[in-house]
Amino acid sequence: MRIPRRTPPLILVLLAACSYSGVGPEDGREAAVEAALDAPFTLAPGETARITGTTLLVTFVGVSSDSRCPEDVTCFWEGDAAVEVESVLNGAPRSHVLHTSVRPGVRPGAVERAGFRIGLEAVEPGPRTDRPVPPAEYRATLRVTRLE
Repeated sequence: MRIPRRTPPLILVLLAACSYSGVGPEDGREAAVEAALDAPFTLAPGETARITGTTLLVTFVGVSSDSRCPEDVTCFWEGDAAVEVESVLNGAPRSHVLHTSVRPGVRPGAVERAGFRIGLEAVEPGPRTDRPVPPAEYRATLRVTRLE
Protein backbone atom coordinates (compact mmCIF):
# COMPACT_ATOMS: atom_id res chain seq x y z
CA MET A 1 0.00 0.00 0.00
CA ARG A 2 1.30 3.40 -0.94
CA ILE A 3 0.90 6.36 1.50
CA PRO A 4 0.26 9.74 -0.15
CA ARG A 5 2.78 12.49 0.60
CA ARG A 6 0.13 14.64 2.29
CA THR A 7 -0.60 12.06 4.99
CA PRO A 8 2.10 13.01 7.56
CA PRO A 9 1.07 16.70 7.79
CA LEU A 10 -2.58 15.67 7.98
CA ILE A 11 -1.79 13.27 10.84
CA LEU A 12 0.02 16.05 12.71
CA VAL A 13 -2.95 18.38 12.33
CA LEU A 14 -5.34 15.69 13.58
CA LEU A 15 -3.11 14.87 16.56
CA ALA A 16 -2.84 18.54 17.48
CA ALA A 17 -6.61 18.99 17.23
CA CYS A 18 -7.28 15.92 19.39
CA SER A 19 -4.84 17.03 22.08
CA TYR A 20 -6.31 20.54 22.47
CA SER A 21 -8.10 20.74 25.80
CA GLY A 22 -9.60 24.21 25.64
CA VAL A 23 -7.59 25.30 28.68
CA GLY A 24 -6.41 28.87 28.76
CA PRO A 25 -2.64 29.30 28.50
CA GLU A 26 -2.43 31.80 31.34
CA ASP A 27 -3.82 29.59 34.08
CA GLY A 28 -3.60 25.97 32.97
CA ARG A 29 -7.22 25.09 33.69
CA GLU A 30 -10.69 25.65 32.33
CA ALA A 31 -13.27 27.44 34.48
CA ALA A 32 -16.64 25.69 34.75
CA VAL A 33 -18.31 28.63 36.48
CA GLU A 34 -18.09 32.42 36.19
CA ALA A 35 -18.54 33.85 39.68
CA ALA A 36 -18.98 37.46 40.75
CA LEU A 37 -17.15 39.00 43.68
CA ASP A 38 -19.15 38.95 46.92
CA ALA A 39 -21.72 36.50 45.55
CA PRO A 40 -22.05 32.84 46.56
CA PHE A 41 -21.26 30.16 43.96
CA THR A 42 -21.48 26.38 44.17
CA LEU A 43 -18.96 23.90 42.78
CA ALA A 44 -18.81 20.13 42.43
CA PRO A 45 -15.55 18.34 43.17
CA GLY A 46 -12.98 19.21 40.50
CA GLU A 47 -14.90 22.25 39.22
CA THR A 48 -13.22 25.63 38.91
CA ALA A 49 -14.71 29.12 39.16
CA ARG A 50 -13.18 32.16 37.50
CA ILE A 51 -13.85 35.24 39.61
CA THR A 52 -15.12 37.95 37.25
CA GLY A 53 -12.87 40.98 36.85
CA THR A 54 -9.87 39.25 38.45
CA THR A 55 -7.23 36.67 37.56
CA LEU A 56 -8.33 34.52 40.51
CA LEU A 57 -9.48 30.93 39.98
CA VAL A 58 -10.95 28.79 42.77
CA THR A 59 -11.24 25.00 42.49
CA PHE A 60 -13.21 22.75 44.84
CA VAL A 61 -10.89 19.76 45.21
CA GLY A 62 -13.08 17.73 47.54
CA VAL A 63 -14.06 16.97 51.14
CA SER A 64 -11.16 15.39 53.02
CA SER A 65 -13.13 14.60 56.19
CA ASP A 66 -16.72 14.90 57.32
CA SER A 67 -17.65 14.40 60.96
CA ARG A 68 -20.78 16.57 60.83
CA CYS A 69 -23.79 15.39 62.75
CA PRO A 70 -25.97 13.20 60.51
CA GLU A 71 -29.21 14.87 59.40
CA ASP A 72 -31.31 12.09 60.95
CA VAL A 73 -29.71 12.30 64.42
CA THR A 74 -29.72 14.84 67.25
CA CYS A 75 -26.15 15.59 68.36
CA PHE A 76 -24.60 17.68 71.12
CA TRP A 77 -21.88 18.91 68.70
CA GLU A 78 -22.41 19.92 65.05
CA GLY A 79 -19.19 18.23 63.86
CA ASP A 80 -16.95 19.49 61.09
CA ALA A 81 -16.31 19.02 57.39
CA ALA A 82 -12.87 19.84 55.99
CA VAL A 83 -13.10 21.18 52.44
CA GLU A 84 -10.06 21.32 50.20
CA VAL A 85 -9.89 24.19 47.72
CA GLU A 86 -7.15 25.47 45.48
CA SER A 87 -6.74 29.08 44.45
CA VAL A 88 -4.70 30.18 41.45
CA LEU A 89 -3.76 33.83 41.26
CA ASN A 90 -1.64 35.10 38.37
CA GLY A 91 -0.69 31.50 37.57
CA ALA A 92 0.49 30.65 41.11
CA PRO A 93 -1.49 27.84 42.81
CA ARG A 94 -2.05 27.54 46.54
CA SER A 95 -3.94 24.84 48.49
CA HIS A 96 -6.29 25.65 51.38
CA VAL A 97 -8.44 23.67 53.81
CA LEU A 98 -11.65 25.36 54.97
CA HIS A 99 -13.93 24.10 57.73
CA THR A 100 -17.64 24.21 58.46
CA SER A 101 -17.01 24.38 62.22
CA VAL A 102 -14.74 27.40 62.58
CA ARG A 103 -12.32 27.84 65.45
CA PRO A 104 -10.12 30.92 64.96
CA GLY A 105 -6.46 29.96 64.78
CA VAL A 106 -7.34 26.26 64.55
CA ARG A 107 -9.90 25.64 61.80
CA PRO A 108 -10.44 28.49 59.35
CA GLY A 109 -13.72 28.98 57.53
CA ALA A 110 -12.01 31.44 55.19
CA VAL A 111 -8.53 32.30 53.96
CA GLU A 112 -6.96 35.49 52.66
CA ARG A 113 -4.92 35.57 49.51
CA ALA A 114 -3.37 38.72 48.01
CA GLY A 115 -6.27 41.06 48.71
CA PHE A 116 -9.05 38.47 48.47
CA ARG A 117 -10.98 36.48 51.06
CA ILE A 118 -12.14 33.00 50.04
CA GLY A 119 -14.85 31.77 52.40
CA LEU A 120 -16.78 28.54 52.78
CA GLU A 121 -20.52 29.09 53.20
CA ALA A 122 -21.95 25.57 53.01
CA VAL A 123 -21.26 21.93 52.19
CA GLU A 124 -24.05 19.73 50.89
CA PRO A 125 -25.37 17.14 51.28
CA GLY A 126 -25.21 16.54 54.98
CA PRO A 127 -24.28 13.06 56.18
CA ARG A 128 -26.91 10.45 57.08
CA THR A 129 -26.67 7.34 59.23
CA ASP A 130 -28.08 5.04 56.53
CA ARG A 131 -25.39 5.76 53.91
CA PRO A 132 -22.13 7.65 53.49
CA VAL A 133 -21.98 10.60 51.09
CA PRO A 134 -20.20 9.55 47.87
CA PRO A 135 -17.31 12.01 47.23
CA ALA A 136 -18.71 13.06 43.83
CA GLU A 137 -22.04 14.13 45.40
CA TYR A 138 -20.54 16.86 47.59
CA ARG A 139 -21.12 20.51 46.64
CA ALA A 140 -19.30 23.44 48.22
CA THR A 141 -20.78 26.92 48.28
CA LEU A 142 -18.05 29.54 48.44
CA ARG A 143 -17.83 33.34 48.34
CA VAL A 144 -14.90 35.51 47.30
CA THR A 145 -14.66 39.09 48.50
CA ARG A 146 -12.05 41.77 47.89
CA LEU A 147 -10.34 43.01 51.03
CA GLU A 148 -10.27 46.78 51.43
